[in-house]
Amino acid sequence: MSPPARSSARSNAATAASTSSASRHVDRVAPDDLDVHLILDNYGTHKTAKVEQWLLRHRRFHCHFTPTYSSWLNLVERFFASLTEHQLRRGSHRSVVALETAIRGHLDIHKRAAQAVPVDEIRRRDHRISEQRT
Repeated sequence: MSPPARSSARSNAATAASTSSASRHVDRVAPDDLDVHLILDNYGTHKTAKVEQWLLRHRRFHCHFTPTYSSWLNLVERFFASLTEHQLRRGSHRSVVALETAIRGHLDIHKRAAQAVPVDEIRRRDHRISEQRT
């Protein structure tokens, strides 16, 4: 069995390669006149020298990193996972209009069932999590 540091290094390299691969794909398919904004977690593999060099050569890409211990973002991830599972992956949308209609329908369902969570409560949760990890 490999030592944890070596295994971790392999994992980091794989994640960095995946980030680079996804960025290259977006670069190929997105119109050249558009800026591309990437929202990434704060994991170190998104900040490797290889990724940073690629970003320097592709100035239209802008990285936005999520804050550490931002549990409220898990809700955002869960929402997009639900949207993907219920509308995108299972759907056969024959036009952009059909896709937009499906997405809007999904949004409407979630709006009707939404319950507000006070921002102060989210901050308290994040603070407790960060204290537990230190």
